[in-house]
Amino acid sequence: MVIIIIIIIIIIMVVIIIIIIIIIIIIIIIFIFIIIIIIIIIIIIIIIIIIIIFIIIIIIIIIFIIIIIIIIIFIIIIIIIIIIIIFVGSDDRWIRQRRRKEGRGQVRQVRQVRLRAVVRALLKKDLLAIVVQVLRMGRELLFYP
Repeated sequence: MVIIIIIIIIIIMVVIIIIIIIIIIIIIIIFIFIIIIIIIIIIIIIIIIIIIIFIIIIIIIIIFIIIIIIIIIFIIIIIIIIIIIIFVGSDDRWIRQRRRKEGRGQVRQVRQVRLRAVVRALLKKDLLAIVVQVLRMGRELLFYP
């Protein structure tokens, strides 16, 4: 009888040890899965951060290119305005001579002639002539108020 009880106790102990080993293996497998999931999440976060950094770098490069294009356009516009002012400046002497000869009333007539020239250029849709006449009118207003 004692031997049967000892055998039953040994069987129960073996079953308990097997159950404990199975529980430990399950816990280890769960921890391994959790670690793998954490590593995958960290890799995904790193990839997202790298993609965001690349996007920011591309945006900065695009903004830099746009700024360079705007600066180039601005320089071209300034050069065109300088060229137009050089061409426009040739009739500055004529205005001074008219002003000296005929007094202030004639300068007003020159302004009316300029307005008529702008209207003619508008009717012909000649943008360069419009810009030239408007620049001349502006210069006359600045230098001969």
